[in-house]
Amino acid sequence: MKTHQLKYLLIPVFSIALAACETLFKVPSPKNEITASLVFEDDGMARSAVSGIYAQIMGGSGALSGGVSSLTTLCGLYADELDNQASTTDMDAFYYNRLLPTNSTLMNGLWKDFYQTVSNANAAIEGLSKAGKLSPSMQKQLLGEVLFVRALAYFYLTNLFGDVPLALTTDYRVNNTLSRSSKDLVYAQIVADLTEAEKLLSAESPTPVQRIFPGKWAAAALLARTYLYTGNYSGAIQKSGEIINNKDLFTLSDNLMQTFKNTSKEIIWQLKPVVPGQNSTEAVHFIPVTATSATSRSISQDLLDSFAPSDKRKGSWTGSATAGGKQYYYPFKYQVKTSSPLQEYYVILRLSEQYLIRAEASASNGDLARAGADLNVIRAKSGLAPLEPTDQALLLEAITTERRHEFFAELGHRFLDLKRTGTLDAVMSKLKQTWSAHAALFPIPDIEITNNPNLLQNEGYQ
Repeated sequence: MKTHQLKYLLIPVFSIALAACETLFKVPSPKNEITASLVFEDDGMARSAVSGIYAQIMGGSGALSGGVSSLTTLCGLYADELDNQASTTDMDAFYYNRLLPTNSTLMNGLWKDFYQTVSNANAAIEGLSKAGKLSPSMQKQLLGEVLFVRALAYFYLTNLFGDVPLALTTDYRVNNTLSRSSKDLVYAQIVADLTEAEKLLSAESPTPVQRIFPGKWAAAALLARTYLYTGNYSGAIQKSGEIINNKDLFTLSDNLMQTFKNTSKEIIWQLKPVVPGQNSTEAVHFIPVTATSATSRSISQDLLDSFAPSDKRKGSWTGSATAGGKQYYYPFKYQVKTSSPLQEYYVILRLSEQYLIRAEASASNGDLARAGADLNVIRAKSGLAPLEPTDQALLLEAITTERRHEFFAELGHRFLDLKRTGTLDAVMSKLKQTWSAHAALFPIPDIEITNNPNLLQNEGYQ
């Protein structure tokens, strides 16, 4: 893949220079630049360098930022969650499922952003592995964190693009000619990274009140999700159960308005905003300026109509505005744009998902009683009556519906759920005349195909 000169991103929030690629992977640094080894000279510098990776993730409008080019927005438009009031060529392409390999938002917001995270993680893994002056506890913690971050990036890359280049080094001579690895191989690496990370990470996040650094439980949570996605239901049950049973650390709240507050005990891992005074970018992006201003992305009528009247999530997690005589509803999980001190960060992993992972895995394994009990925990906190599971297929359908309402407009859960449950074509073809089956995978950006002859395009985009 095309190489560009390596640049160092100065992260004032963490007071350290962090090596970061301008494009896909790292290339050799010029002699007059800081070498990566210098940022791992002591515990403080090493912590700042790894924290800089999180700042990179949150610092723009990329995949996990909550902004205009985030998973939440792009996958919400692409599937059946969001309507598009701010028409642009790139956003219309997502909304009408007409992505082209030349789409700049696809390249910069998803592909490039995730691979920059991979590149930063690879550089940190190499630096930490060679660091001889760090305390053993700090070295283990930070190495676990960057393995976790790399796994998270690859989880989304393979779910959005299918087979993807699996870069595990900073050697540009290797990375620039990588072919695509199969999804199975990518998942195997994700499991390996998370398994190792779980061993290395501390049992509680270094900041237990506001879990901004991934700990052991974050690795376990993503591992549970990965096991569910790959059909390892026993593994998913075990890992999600470990988190659910840790009630001293993680609990659900009946007050849905508190779910996304930065001190919520439902949160397993969250990213701290880097813009001074600004809470989650998602609140800035979704909440209109006034109650009479149009919102750029609104909740689809199909999603609104799917909520039961007694479901508290519709009232608590949606807002409304009237503009031009029309009422719009928008995602309102994050409710604060600016404040001091900050009240909301950006939640990546939370306890509710673990209940629904265990419910689905248990139902898939034939344990309807266990699945029904976990499903009803989520229904109860949402104001819904319990369901009595009697049929496996109906129970799995109910779990899918519950996931739709629990994770709407949240990190692309709905789009990925439709894909992995085999219902994507049936759902989307009814809602969008422009839907085609090949759209289940996004195209590989054309610049990557051009610069690397070993890459092949996804079917339907040639």
